[in-house]
Amino acid sequence: MVQFIEYFEGEQQSVILTEYLEGGELFQRISSPDYHLTEAKCRDLCRQILKGVDFIHSKRILHLDLKPQNIVLCHKLQEKKSSNNGSSSSHNGSAENNQGHPDKLKIIDFGLARALGPPGTGEAIPINMCGTLEFMSPEVMRCSHASPASDIWSIGVILFMMVSGGLSPFWGGNEYRTQRNVLR
Repeated sequence: MVQFIEYFEGEQQSVILTEYLEGGELFQRISSPDYHLTEAKCRDLCRQILKGVDFIHSKRILHLDLKPQNIVLCHKLQEKKSSNNGSSSSHNGSAENNQGHPDKLKIIDFGLARALGPPGTGEAIPINMCGTLEFMSPEVMRCSHASPASDIWSIGVILFMMVSGGLSPFWGGNEYRTQRNVLR
Protein backbone atom coordinates (compact mmCIF):
# COMPACT_ATOMS: atom_id res chain seq x y z
CA MET A 1 0.00 0.00 0.00
CA VAL A 2 1.12 3.53 -0.72
CA GLN A 3 2.00 5.29 2.51
CA PHE A 4 -0.37 8.16 3.36
CA ILE A 5 1.41 11.24 4.70
CA GLU A 6 -1.05 14.16 4.89
CA TYR A 7 -4.32 15.55 3.58
CA PHE A 8 -4.95 19.20 2.71
CA GLU A 9 -8.32 20.68 1.82
CA GLY A 10 -8.83 24.04 0.17
CA GLU A 11 -11.82 25.92 -1.19
CA GLN A 12 -11.35 24.66 -4.75
CA GLN A 13 -9.44 21.40 -4.34
CA SER A 14 -8.18 18.73 -2.00
CA VAL A 15 -4.68 17.25 -2.00
CA ILE A 16 -3.53 13.91 -0.65
CA LEU A 17 0.19 13.71 0.04
CA THR A 18 1.70 10.23 -0.21
CA GLU A 19 5.15 8.70 -0.28
CA TYR A 20 7.26 9.36 -3.35
CA LEU A 21 7.55 6.34 -5.64
CA GLU A 22 10.63 7.07 -7.72
CA GLY A 23 10.52 4.02 -9.96
CA GLY A 24 8.00 5.31 -12.48
CA GLU A 25 5.06 3.60 -14.09
CA LEU A 26 5.18 -0.10 -14.94
CA PHE A 27 5.46 0.21 -18.73
CA GLN A 28 7.85 3.12 -18.45
CA ARG A 29 10.16 0.75 -16.53
CA ILE A 30 9.84 -2.36 -18.64
CA SER A 31 10.21 -0.46 -21.92
CA SER A 32 13.47 1.15 -20.83
CA PRO A 33 16.42 0.11 -23.00
CA ASP A 34 18.35 -0.52 -19.76
CA TYR A 35 15.78 -3.03 -18.49
CA HIS A 36 15.93 -6.66 -19.58
CA LEU A 37 12.37 -7.98 -19.38
CA THR A 38 12.15 -11.75 -19.06
CA GLU A 39 9.32 -14.22 -18.62
CA ALA A 40 10.38 -14.67 -14.99
CA LYS A 41 10.21 -10.92 -14.39
CA CYS A 42 6.76 -10.76 -16.01
CA ARG A 43 5.64 -13.59 -13.74
CA ASP A 44 7.04 -11.85 -10.65
CA LEU A 45 5.50 -8.48 -11.52
CA CYS A 46 2.14 -10.11 -12.27
CA ARG A 47 2.30 -12.02 -8.98
CA GLN A 48 2.82 -8.73 -7.12
CA ILE A 49 -0.11 -7.11 -8.93
CA LEU A 50 -2.33 -10.10 -8.12
CA LYS A 51 -1.29 -10.04 -4.45
CA GLY A 52 -2.08 -6.33 -4.26
CA VAL A 53 -5.47 -6.78 -5.87
CA ASP A 54 -6.19 -9.80 -3.67
CA PHE A 55 -5.53 -7.58 -0.64
CA ILE A 56 -7.82 -4.85 -2.00
CA HIS A 57 -10.53 -7.40 -2.71
CA SER A 58 -10.15 -8.91 0.78
CA LYS A 59 -11.15 -5.46 2.07
CA ARG A 60 -14.19 -5.65 -0.28
CA ILE A 61 -12.94 -2.86 -2.54
CA LEU A 62 -12.86 -2.87 -6.35
CA HIS A 63 -10.17 -0.71 -7.97
CA LEU A 64 -11.90 -0.38 -11.37
CA ASP A 65 -9.05 1.50 -13.06
CA LEU A 66 -6.16 -0.95 -13.12
CA LYS A 67 -3.78 -0.03 -15.92
CA PRO A 68 0.00 0.28 -16.31
CA GLN A 69 -0.10 3.98 -15.37
CA ASN A 70 -1.62 3.04 -11.99
CA ILE A 71 1.09 0.51 -11.18
CA VAL A 72 4.23 2.23 -9.98
CA LEU A 73 7.67 0.89 -9.06
CA CYS A 74 9.09 1.89 -5.68
CA HIS A 75 12.71 2.31 -6.78
CA LYS A 76 14.11 3.79 -9.94
CA LEU A 77 16.14 1.79 -12.40
CA GLN A 78 19.82 2.52 -11.95
CA GLU A 79 22.14 2.91 -14.92
CA LYS A 80 23.93 -0.27 -15.88
CA LYS A 81 27.32 -0.74 -14.31
CA SER A 82 29.77 -3.22 -15.70
CA SER A 83 30.93 -5.95 -13.39
CA ASN A 84 34.12 -7.95 -13.71
CA ASN A 85 32.48 -10.46 -16.03
CA GLY A 86 30.75 -7.75 -18.10
CA SER A 87 27.28 -8.73 -17.00
CA SER A 88 24.88 -6.82 -14.80
CA SER A 89 21.88 -9.11 -15.07
CA SER A 90 20.34 -11.29 -12.41
CA HIS A 91 20.57 -15.06 -12.62
CA ASN A 92 17.85 -16.02 -10.14
CA GLY A 93 14.95 -15.26 -12.51
CA SER A 94 13.09 -12.81 -10.28
CA ALA A 95 12.35 -9.26 -11.36
CA GLU A 96 15.26 -7.13 -10.20
CA ASN A 97 16.57 -3.71 -10.94
CA ASN A 98 20.20 -3.36 -11.95
CA GLN A 99 21.33 -3.10 -8.33
CA GLY A 100 20.11 -6.64 -7.67
CA HIS A 101 17.11 -5.50 -5.61
CA PRO A 102 13.72 -7.01 -6.49
CA ASP A 103 11.39 -4.70 -8.43
CA LYS A 104 8.72 -3.79 -5.90
CA LEU A 105 5.54 -2.20 -7.16
CA LYS A 106 2.50 -0.51 -5.69
CA ILE A 107 -1.00 0.09 -7.01
CA ILE A 108 -2.11 3.73 -6.99
CA ASP A 109 -5.11 5.93 -7.94
CA PHE A 110 -8.19 4.70 -6.14
CA GLY A 111 -10.26 7.59 -7.48
CA LEU A 112 -12.75 5.25 -9.20
CA ALA A 113 -12.67 2.52 -6.55
CA ARG A 114 -15.98 1.24 -5.22
CA ALA A 115 -16.81 -0.71 -2.11
CA LEU A 116 -18.66 -3.98 -2.27
CA GLY A 117 -21.38 -4.41 0.31
CA PRO A 118 -20.78 -6.32 3.53
CA PRO A 119 -19.96 -10.03 3.23
CA GLY A 120 -23.02 -12.01 2.23
CA THR A 121 -24.50 -9.18 0.14
CA GLY A 122 -23.02 -10.39 -3.14
CA GLU A 123 -19.85 -9.96 -5.13
CA ALA A 124 -21.23 -7.54 -7.75
CA ILE A 125 -22.42 -3.96 -7.63
CA PRO A 126 -24.39 -1.94 -10.19
CA ILE A 127 -22.16 0.53 -11.98
CA ASN A 128 -22.00 3.12 -14.71
CA MET A 129 -19.10 2.77 -17.11
CA CYS A 130 -15.88 3.88 -15.44
CA GLY A 131 -12.17 3.32 -15.91
CA THR A 132 -9.93 3.34 -18.93
CA LEU A 133 -11.59 1.83 -21.99
CA GLU A 134 -8.64 -0.30 -23.05
CA PHE A 135 -8.51 -2.06 -19.67
CA MET A 136 -12.24 -2.10 -18.90
CA SER A 137 -14.09 -5.40 -18.53
CA PRO A 138 -17.08 -6.10 -20.81
CA GLU A 139 -19.63 -5.99 -17.97
CA VAL A 140 -18.40 -2.56 -16.84
CA MET A 141 -18.39 -1.33 -20.44
CA ARG A 142 -22.04 -2.47 -20.75
CA CYS A 143 -22.83 -0.52 -17.52
CA SER A 144 -24.15 -3.80 -16.12
CA HIS A 145 -22.18 -4.43 -12.96
CA ALA A 146 -18.69 -4.61 -11.49
CA SER A 147 -17.16 -7.41 -9.45
CA PRO A 148 -13.71 -8.66 -8.48
CA ALA A 149 -13.64 -10.31 -11.92
CA SER A 150 -13.69 -6.81 -13.45
CA ASP A 151 -10.30 -6.05 -11.89
CA ILE A 152 -8.97 -9.46 -12.93
CA TRP A 153 -9.93 -8.68 -16.55
CA SER A 154 -7.79 -5.52 -16.35
CA ILE A 155 -4.86 -7.51 -14.98
CA GLY A 156 -5.22 -9.92 -17.90
CA VAL A 157 -4.92 -7.04 -20.37
CA ILE A 158 -1.85 -5.71 -18.53
CA LEU A 159 -0.21 -9.14 -18.55
CA PHE A 160 -0.98 -9.63 -22.25
CA MET A 161 0.67 -6.29 -22.98
CA MET A 162 3.71 -7.16 -20.85
CA VAL A 163 4.40 -10.47 -22.59
CA SER A 164 3.60 -9.15 -26.08
CA GLY A 165 6.00 -6.22 -25.88
CA GLY A 166 3.31 -3.60 -25.34
CA LEU A 167 0.82 -4.78 -27.95
CA SER A 168 -2.72 -4.09 -26.80
CA PRO A 169 -5.40 -6.69 -27.55
CA PHE A 170 -7.89 -3.87 -28.23
CA TRP A 171 -5.92 -1.14 -29.95
CA GLY A 172 -6.34 -0.81 -33.71
CA GLY A 173 -4.42 2.15 -35.07
CA ASN A 174 -5.97 5.45 -34.06
CA GLU A 175 -9.07 4.14 -32.28
CA TYR A 176 -9.94 1.36 -29.89
CA ARG A 177 -11.43 -1.62 -31.69
CA THR A 178 -13.98 -2.04 -28.91
CA GLN A 179 -15.05 1.58 -29.28
CA ARG A 180 -15.59 1.23 -33.03
CA ASN A 181 -17.60 -1.96 -32.51
CA VAL A 182 -19.79 -0.36 -29.82
CA LEU A 183 -20.38 2.95 -31.60
CA ARG A 184 -20.97 1.76 -35.19
